[in-house]
Amino acid sequence: MDLKAILTILHLLGVVIGVGSAYGSDLTFLQSVRSGIIDQCAFVRLKRLSRFVWIGLAIIAVSGIGLFLLDPHRYLASSKFLAKMTVVAMLVANGLVFHWVHLPRLAGKTWRNHRSALLLSGVVSFVSWTSAIILGFLRAVPLAYGEIMGIYIGVIVGGICIGLLLQPFIFPKKNGGS
Repeated sequence: MDLKAILTILHLLGVVIGVGSAYGSDLTFLQSVRSGIIDQCAFVRLKRLSRFVWIGLAIIAVSGIGLFLLDPHRYLASSKFLAKMTVVAMLVANGLVFHWVHLPRLAGKTWRNHRSALLLSGVVSFVSWTSAIILGFLRAVPLAYGEIMGIYIGVIVGGICIGLLLQPFIFPKKNGGS
């Protein structure tokens, strides 16, 4: 097995760990808020899953740097690669917000006052992980960087609009979500 194959396998492993943990975290949160409370068990699960998201992102970063260094000129000329790097940067930024802003609020039981921010963060997470998977899967993308990013931002904005419309169903008032 050559270095590129090893780095590619590591990269895919990082994606599986990261996206699986992110989706698991999203489902845990949604199940908790449907009941109106985020109990200690769910909070511990969210923290653990958050750590695994960071482990996945670290594996993605290290293996991605290795892959990049094998052929930097090709990657720098690829709109798909540049868009994927922007999406990964969004994942990191959103992850920092989740870790430093949302998790303390979830622990302090003040999350109900920040439902819209939590919803926004969840949409950014879901759309970004899904976009990274799609971009990674596609062999070529016949679009310029700006076009790819326009679609990405459009999907995030659409997801936020749908989330805000569904907010009363996601955070039901009868269960303390007022």
